[in-house]
Amino acid sequence: MKVCTLLLVSAVSIWADDGAVAEFSGSHKIDIHADFHGDSPEIQVMMAGSSRPLRFAVDSGSSFTLLDAGVAAKLGLKPSGATSIAGAGSGEIKTGVVKNETFQLPGLTLRRFDVLLTDLSGLAAQGRPLDGIFGYDFFSKLIVTIDEDNHRLILTDPAEFEYRGQGEVLPLTFGGGRGKWIYIAGTIKVTGVPEETLQIFVDTGSSDAVDTELLKKSKAALQETQTGEGLGKPRSGIAGRVELLRLGKFELRDAPSTCCGNPGNENMIGGAVLRHFIVTLDYSGKRMILESGKHFADSF
Repeated sequence: MKVCTLLLVSAVSIWADDGAVAEFSGSHKIDIHADFHGDSPEIQVMMAGSSRPLRFAVDSGSSFTLLDAGVAAKLGLKPSGATSIAGAGSGEIKTGVVKNETFQLPGLTLRRFDVLLTDLSGLAAQGRPLDGIFGYDFFSKLIVTIDEDNHRLILTDPAEFEYRGQGEVLPLTFGGGRGKWIYIAGTIKVTGVPEETLQIFVDTGSSDAVDTELLKKSKAALQETQTGEGLGKPRSGIAGRVELLRLGKFELRDAPSTCCGNPGNENMIGGAVLRHFIVTLDYSGKRMILESGKHFADSF
């Protein structure tokens, strides 16, 4: 089930999101606790005027930073304009815009973030109450390491990051929602069809394993299902399994699969795959680094 992939449908001229900055204090890296909902990371942050920590998803499938409109009202934030986005399902989602907001984490301040305000209460009804979502701006200003094994999120200053491990380094390409979605090359095989190497969308905000349009060619039994749950209306789709997913030197087998999502994410990996690894997303270096985790050998 996809929780919160977001892409731009239309925007008014006030929208500009290239001024965000991340400022570390005392170190070039912080290591913080992360909760995982359906294998998707969530962290707690503070905003000015908030009486409690706010729960934000960390979602590479979101082109934007989002804040629940009800939370924004309690903080006294008033939108300066309006736009609309598309969520994981069908239909448009109306949003307001507030600019130059600041978020505080231990040892890290995120400044000048432009934020879309929208109603996130529907996620609570699906069992995932969220105050907000960090998307492209968050990932583009930081090196983000997701360690579900230890419930940690490690955020590093890109200028100070140097990788010396033995993991698999996969090149990232950018596309999709305003060029802010990330893709890697991977190989997928479904029953009765030769394997294919595809550009695969990487979505940390999804609890899915492998979504692929190749499923429509599978000779195995398939089932009807609903896809794109989360923000927006669910779509009709199909569900089955893929025989093989190969990412560099790593191979995973017999992963659950659905088809098909919004344009640009027809072939996707989500949290149910990523949980097998320690994942580092380096947008500035255009690479994703995978190290096998404690659950690498676990079946789906």
